[in-house]
Amino acid sequence: MAKAKLPGEAVLKNPKHELFCWLYAGYHNRDLFGNGTRCYIQAYYADEIIKLDEEIEKFEKEKEKASLASTDRAELIQSNKKYDNEINPRQRRIKSLEKTARTMAADLLAKTGIRARVDYLVDTYIENSYTDRELQYTILQRFDLNSKVQAIKEYNRLKDRGKVGNLEGNFTFSWENAPEGNTGAQKKPVLKKAEIKQKESVVEWGNEK
Repeated sequence: MAKAKLPGEAVLKNPKHELFCWLYAGYHNRDLFGNGTRCYIQAYYADEIIKLDEEIEKFEKEKEKASLASTDRAELIQSNKKYDNEINPRQRRIKSLEKTARTMAADLLAKTGIRARVDYLVDTYIENSYTDRELQYTILQRFDLNSKVQAIKEYNRLKDRGKVGNLEGNFTFSWENAPEGNTGAQKKPVLKKAEIKQKESVVEWGNEK
């Protein structure tokens, strides 16, 4: 008899839904963690937005070059209008995709299956090795000194694990070798990462976090 899967353990049939969940859970880019709009854009619209951004940048450079070379005001106005007719529709298209992504992401996150998958991925992702790396990152950064001090205090507290009565090190408990007769024991869920690969194209978000 096949073992019943835990809620959210099964890979979603829709590959884009699956990718959305992985992005939302922070696997491929922790800056996307919990941001439904950006995760939806990355899963569905990344290639199109990157292409639009590249075209906008090209026309803006051409516009600037033409502006510097022009000496006639009427000619300059006409030149700017020509390039704006190329730039503005592309900018509106990007805003339209972002608006659509915001709505669609909210719809996805309202689905029970999507939420269960995200919760499963997050629960599996946030383990000792990850939290230790985040603690180290907070200690080494110099942008938020209050968080830095708190992280140092937490690190010092963790360094006292060797005292009598405390366990030292990171421990993960499972029941894979549970004694016979312990019918209530369950195996620890194991996450398989092979099903989803991040797309090579990634939307740049500038300095906004």
